[in-house]
Amino acid sequence: RVKVYYSSLSSFDFQVGAEGSGAAYYFLDFGQGPAWTNAPSVIYPPSIDLDPSTSSTDKSTDITNCNQSVKFAFNGTNVNASSNIDTIYLKFATADILDGSAEQLLIDSASSGGTIALNFSNNASIANVVLKGSTYNVKAIVASGESKLLFYKSGTTMTATETENLVTAFTYVNTDCSTLSLATRSFYLNIYQIPFISNTVQFDLNIIVPLPVKFTDFKGARSMNGDVLTWTVSEDADALYYEVQGSKDALQFETLARVSALRTDLALTNYQELIAPANSKTYYRILAQKANNQAVKSAIIYLQSSEKPSDFVVSPNPMQQSQQAITLLGNSSFDGEVIIFNQQGQIVYRQAFNGLTPNIELSKSLSPGLYTIQCVSDNTIVKAIKWQIVE
Repeated sequence: RVKVYYSSLSSFDFQVGAEGSGAAYYFLDFGQGPAWTNAPSVIYPPSIDLDPSTSSTDKSTDITNCNQSVKFAFNGTNVNASSNIDTIYLKFATADILDGSAEQLLIDSASSGGTIALNFSNNASIANVVLKGSTYNVKAIVASGESKLLFYKSGTTMTATETENLVTAFTYVNTDCSTLSLATRSFYLNIYQIPFISNTVQFDLNIIVPLPVKFTDFKGARSMNGDVLTWTVSEDADALYYEVQGSKDALQFETLARVSALRTDLALTNYQELIAPANSKTYYRILAQKANNQAVKSAIIYLQSSEKPSDFVVSPNPMQQSQQAITLLGNSSFDGEVIIFNQQGQIVYRQAFNGLTPNIELSKSLSPGLYTIQCVSDNTIVKAIKWQIVE
């Protein structure tokens, strides 16, 4: 505690310091001397908070893929300062940068100087950053195993708004899709408002093994407009896009459509795509392309057209009662059901067929008379044929 005695005092410098670690508190007592004639000016040191929504000022984020951009700060007021700021300090352990120039600091929405490779050398020349009409100089320092970037305005200070704009624009990305070295990168931020320095905040990037895209469901259905394919995936954030692939034989597939991944954090993500079928029989699968150049394939499904015969006839017609078989002759294969009705509308025979022109062996003898043979597909009567049995 320091007690100050004064009779005439305009200003003085008070400098404190300590070796070692831990907090040190100093008190000035102006209780002796004449009363204050003017209200004293109170200046508070600046502060940073990367996550205003929590009690912690730090932030930690997991990254599983290359080209996955992550901002240092969450939305909100991240910088508090009672006067202009002189310098923003960003520092990290030089050895943390494992993927060379692929690891970058991006200045989101910068019109110039928006990309800084984090493997810079001491006193490296780094282009000025132009963000929202303000120009910031950047100085690179590498010494004693620590890399620093100093952001400042030449010949002047930064307003609190300019400081906020720059801090909230800081973004990390790793563009190395071949290895993406797994480890944690820790970044530390301070802002200087001479003679004060803010608290130190820490931003941790945990580059971890990516979780694979998992197909939990894949279905298809034929409609008047084409084949409607729907699929559901988990771990969708690991995908870049999905390829819809088709095949005639389930061996050789070709890409029919590409669907951009939503990359959501939801437990399950649903997709749908309409494909115009090129063949009556088509095999489909979905290929999920991941950011690390790996791909995951779905199961294969099979869709077949329900052909609607345009010219079905019955032979023989009429048929002798002693005969046991009839044939339905058509100009295409038939998927559906054949139903025979007597004159009273009663069903006397029915059988399902799949992709074949039906050859019906009658399992019982039918009485002479008139009958109706219906060809039904997708619950629709596509052909009704009058048929007669004679003695």
